Amino acid sequence: MKKCYRLVVLGILVLTGMMVLSMGVLASEVGEGQSAAQPMLTQKNQSDNTEEEPSACLENEQAEPTPSTTAAPDISEETQAAGNMNSGIFYKTHVQNDGWQDSVCNGQTSGTSGRSLRLEAIQIRLSNAEYSGGIEYRTHIQNIGWESGFRADDSMSGTQGKALRLEAIQIQLTGDMAEHYDVYYRVHCQNIGWMGWAQNGESAGSAGYAYRLEAIQIVLVKKGDAAPGSTDNHFKQALVSYQTHVENYGWMDNVTDGEESGTDGKGLRLEGIRIHLGDSEYSGGIEYRTHIQNIGWESSFKADGEMSGTSGQALRLEAIQIRLTGEMAEHYDVYYRVHCQNIGWMGWASNGASAGTQDMAYRLEAIQIVLVPKGGDAPGSTDKSFLDFTGMRATYRNILVAAQNDGPNGGNSWITKVYAMTDIDQDGFPELIVGHGTNESNRKFEIFTFYDRTVQSLGSIDGSHAEFYGENDRSLHSIVSVHYSFSGGSYRVVRHTIVDHQLQSNIFIEEEYHNWFTRYQTNYPIALRSEYDLSPLY
Repeated sequence: MKKCYRLVVLGILVLTGMMVLSMGVLASEVGEGQSAAQPMLTQKNQSDNTEEEPSACLENEQAEPTPSTTAAPDISEETQAAGNMNSGIFYKTHVQNDGWQDSVCNGQTSGTSGRSLRLEAIQIRLSNAEYSGGIEYRTHIQNIGWESGFRADDSMSGTQGKALRLEAIQIQLTGDMAEHYDVYYRVHCQNIGWMGWAQNGESAGSAGYAYRLEAIQIVLVKKGDAAPGSTDNHFKQALVSYQTHVENYGWMDNVTDGEESGTDGKGLRLEGIRIHLGDSEYSGGIEYRTHIQNIGWESSFKADGEMSGTSGQALRLEAIQIRLTGEMAEHYDVYYRVHCQNIGWMGWASNGASAGTQDMAYRLEAIQIVLVPKGGDAPGSTDKSFLDFTGMRATYRNILVAAQNDGPNGGNSWITKVYAMTDIDQDGFPELIVGHGTNESNRKFEIFTFYDRTVQSLGSIDGSHAEFYGENDRSLHSIVSVHYSFSGGSYRVVRHTIVDHQLQSNIFIEEEYHNWFTRYQTNYPIALRSEYDLSPLY
């Protein structure tokens, strides 16, 4: 028994010695300071310098979602499986503050959402493709626009280290791959969120809005199979963008496609404007010129982002003309309207016609511009898009001067005066109301209008012991004269209107004196006193 035990122990010692000897030989072959696994990795790196495929892609698993307030819509399992089992598409993005992210594949999300971080660059490649061919792509870059050529097969599109956002992307397959697969892609865009799926070289994202791309998904689909989701609204392009130089503010931010540039309700003048077109399939451009205080119409048109007007000279814009050129003029109409001092929003002008006013010293305060497919409907009413006051202003001023010098003592004997200018007939041209007489009892008011490019008198109305008022919405399409009878404690209210260029006066009501203030003056609170709204004449 003891002999057997000794034999077992001896066998164990022999085996242990052989194992130690083998490990020593292996260590000597590997070399000092190097592990046995390292030569295998080195050999692999030398023979294959491509990036290792993400395990999540190979296993057809979704990558961990980036923290987000807007979840990326799901990609169907069938779509992912088709890409993983056959041809895979891999991509990675360079993200603001984060740098290059790890590669993802087959519909997974690269980038971020809910963090307001821009994509700055992208790389895309195919892996284990069944067919020959490759993939090409190009991006629309802040301050640059569309890259002049396509990048291919893992080359970088975009920029790095320049803090420039990607705004849109186009991706397409080449060779046999393009015959057997469609490539679909969609982007998460600033102020929009996830957009629809674009395919095979279509644009995805936006152009002309200065919106950043924040994330992207890309997937391969067998030729002719259904898209991964809705293809609506995959690209949003601004046809026209513009900015204005506003009194006290300077240059405002760019706005696009009918948005308001400038201010309204603040009494601030426009002083300059720049207009340019977005990227288009058609050649051509946009031209414009403005009517400037103390200068008049500019002698020539500005074009494609040049400044029209002035900056730093405190001169108001009073009117504008805008037109398209080249192929753009054949495929689009350009419409524009302005918000004008004392008038408000005017009608839409188009294709080089004037918008605003002339010879009335009214400032432009805001503008809207939009392109409409050729022959399409105007964005709104085209009435009163431009009012030319040439001849009216000087004539009204001469009438006022004559009235003020009227009377036995050169006008000094006037007890009360009313000189008012208001648009009673709402045709865009204000009427002038001028008082005549030396006292309240013999006062008359003559009303002048501007019609058919001439100043005409509509006749006089009784102004004895009267005050004039306008409506509370300041439209003033009618005025009332309130005649007081102090002895009888009563009053008479007469409404005055202009119909078909004829003055009409009708008694509005006759009641006891005090009721005017308690019942009706709330409807006509604007007192037309001496020199009401006459400033444009001087």
